[in-house]
Amino acid sequence: MKTQAEMILNRLIAIDTEYHTDSQGRIDKVFCLCAQDTSGKTFKQWTINYTDNILDALGQFYGVTDPIYVCHAFDKAERRALKFLGIDCSKHKFICTWHLAKMLQNSFSKKSARKALKNEVFESDDEQTEALVHVSRSKADSLSYAGLCKRFGLALIDTEHKNAMRKLCIEDKTEGNEQAILDYCAEDTAFLIPLFKHLFNDYYRVLKGSFCPLRPGRFDNIDPIGAVECLTKQMSYVNDFGDIADYGIPVDLNRVAILKENAPAYREKLKSDFNNQYDGTFKKRKDNLLHEDTTALQKFLSENIDALRIKNYPKTSSGKLSMSSDTLKDYFNHHDCFGEHYRQMNKLLRKLNGISKRDDNPFNYILPNGNIWYESLQPYGTITSRCTPSTKRFIFGWHKSLYGVMNPPKGKWLVELDYSSEETFVQACICKDAVYNEIYNSKDIYLAFANKMRLVPDDDWNNLPKSELKEKYSDVRKRIKSLVLGLSYGMGPKKLAQSLGIPFALAEHYVEQVGRILRESSAYKSTLQNKLTKRNGFSLPDGFICKGAEKYVDNNATTIINFPFQSGGGMILRVLVKRLMQRIRDGKLNAKIVATIHDAIFVEIDEGDSDTIQQVSEAMRITANDVLGAPKGWSIKVGSPEIVKHGEVWTPDHQYDGQFNELLNFQSNSNRQVANN
Repeated sequence: MKTQAEMILNRLIAIDTEYHTDSQGRIDKVFCLCAQDTSGKTFKQWTINYTDNILDALGQFYGVTDPIYVCHAFDKAERRALKFLGIDCSKHKFICTWHLAKMLQNSFSKKSARKALKNEVFESDDEQTEALVHVSRSKADSLSYAGLCKRFGLALIDTEHKNAMRKLCIEDKTEGNEQAILDYCAEDTAFLIPLFKHLFNDYYRVLKGSFCPLRPGRFDNIDPIGAVECLTKQMSYVNDFGDIADYGIPVDLNRVAILKENAPAYREKLKSDFNNQYDGTFKKRKDNLLHEDTTALQKFLSENIDALRIKNYPKTSSGKLSMSSDTLKDYFNHHDCFGEHYRQMNKLLRKLNGISKRDDNPFNYILPNGNIWYESLQPYGTITSRCTPSTKRFIFGWHKSLYGVMNPPKGKWLVELDYSSEETFVQACICKDAVYNEIYNSKDIYLAFANKMRLVPDDDWNNLPKSELKEKYSDVRKRIKSLVLGLSYGMGPKKLAQSLGIPFALAEHYVEQVGRILRESSAYKSTLQNKLTKRNGFSLPDGFICKGAEKYVDNNATTIINFPFQSGGGMILRVLVKRLMQRIRDGKLNAKIVATIHDAIFVEIDEGDSDTIQQVSEAMRITANDVLGAPKGWSIKVGSPEIVKHGEVWTPDHQYDGQFNELLNFQSNSNRQVANN
C-alpha cells in the first residue's frame, strides 16, 4: 500500500516555460514548455506551433491521471503562458513554490523587514517609497528560485549560460537556438519538486499546529494530502483573480489623452493654489516650475502642531518634522488645516507627476482595446491575505478624482457593489458578539456606539431619523467612527489620543467604555495572543498561513488582533470571486468581473440589466454569511449599487467629479506653455 507521501509525489510534475513579452508586459509568444517528474524523466516541447492541450499531453507522457503541476511563479509566468496557449487553467491543479515560500515568510516577528520599516519615520513619501523598494527587492531576491535553492542546499546555479538563454528569449532571437533554450528550460525544472518537498515540510508543520479563527480546529487532524489540496485550492483562487486582471478596466482613451496633455499644467495650478493659501511654500526655479520650499513647509507644519497642541509629533533622523502621508494622516485626518490640505494635494501631485512622464507613465499600461491592464490583483499579497495590486497600474490605488477615466463600452454598465461596514459584521460573527450585531443592524453604527456611550441622548436616538441624527451629531459621529475603526484594528489609547487630538485620559476612558459595550469582542481579542502562543500561527480555511514568532512583544499585538478580521474579509472576497467566476464560465451569469477593491467588486453588465445586479448582490450576501458561519438570523448587508454609465464621468460618491472635469477641461495659453516646458 502506497504511503501518503508516495501518493503525492507520484502526482507531481514540475513545469517551466520560456516566453516573450511585448512593451506592455503581455506575453505574445511562448517558445517552449519543459517538465520533469520525481524520477527525473524529462519532457521538452517547442510550443510555437503547438495547438493541443499541452497539459493533457504531459499527463499522458507521465501516465498520471490527476497531475499536480509545480512551478515557481504561477501567477506571473506559467498561468499567463498557458493561457496564451489556449489552456483553461481553472481545470487543472497547480502549486507555486514562490507562493509557498512567501507564506512561510509571513510572520508576526518584530524582526521582520516589514515591522522594521513600519517603525521608521520618513521625512517624505519619496523617502518612504525608496525604502519600500529596497525592502521589496531584498525580499524578492530571497524568494527567487535561485535564492531558495541556495537556502536549501540545492545545486541550482545562475550561470552566464542561463543569462544568455534568457536574453535570447527576451530579445526574441530564438531561431537556431531552440535546442539550447529547451535544455536551459529543462534545467530549471530539475529542483522544483525537491524545493517543494523542503517547503512543504515546514508548511505542513505550521498548518497542522495553527489556529483558524474562521473555523477553529480546522487543521488539527489534517493529513499531508489534505494540506496539498489546500495549496492547489489557493492557486485556483490566484487563477480566478488573474483572469479578472487580464480583462482589465474599460477606460475612455480620449479622456486619457487629454489628461496626459493637461497633467503638467494642472500640476502647476495645484501648487500655485496651495501657495496662495500658504504663502511661500512653493517657489519657482530655473526650469520655471514651482518646487517645494522645505523650510516654509516645515514652518507651516510646526505652526499647525502648536495651534492644535499636538504632542510627540514624529521627527525624522535628521530632526525634521515628518511630512510623509502616513504621518500626516495619523495626526491631521480629522482637522481642516495645513497638514490635511498638504496630504491631499500631494497625493494628487504624485500621480500627476507620473502622468506627466513619457516613459514611466501609469497610462502606458492601457491596451489598444481601451482597457487598463495591470499585472495582478495579488490575492494573498498581505500578511492577512488581502489583495495587493500594484498602485502604479491599478486605477483604484490612484487619487479618486482620476477614477473619471473609467468608461464602459456602449451598451454596458460598470457596477460597483460593496459590503456595508464589512469589518463590523466580520468581528460580530467571529467573536459571536450579539451586541455588536445589534449595533451593526441599527440605524447608524457609530451613532449607536455614541448612544451607548451617552454622547447621544436616548430621546434623540429613538426619535430622530438617521439623516437628522447624522447632521446634529456630525462631530460626535466623526470622532466615534475613528475610535471604533481604530479599536477594531487593535489601536491603543496612546495612538487613539494622537489620532483624535484628545487627551490621553479621555482616549483611555473611551477605550474602557467600548470594552464594556462589546464584552464578547473584548474577551475574544484578549485571548488571541494566548491562542497564538500555544499554536504555530494563524491559518484560514483555504490553508493560507501566517507563522507565529517564538517570542511575542507588545508591538505585535495590533497585527495579531487584526489578523482574524482582515483575513476574514480576504477569505470572503476569494470565495465570492470563485463562485461568480464559476457561474460566468458556465454561462449562468451574464457579467464580467473587472476589479476587486478591498470589500467591493466592479462588474461589467449589459445596460439596464438589474436582474444581474440583484444576482451578484445576493451572491455577496450568501457568501459572506457562509464564510463567517453567521448565526441564524444574522446577515451581512450589501450596499446600493454604484453605476457607471457609458459617457458619464464617475468618481466615488461623485465627490471628485468637479475636480476631474476641471482637470479634463484645463485649457489656456499659459497652461499650454507650461505643458510644453
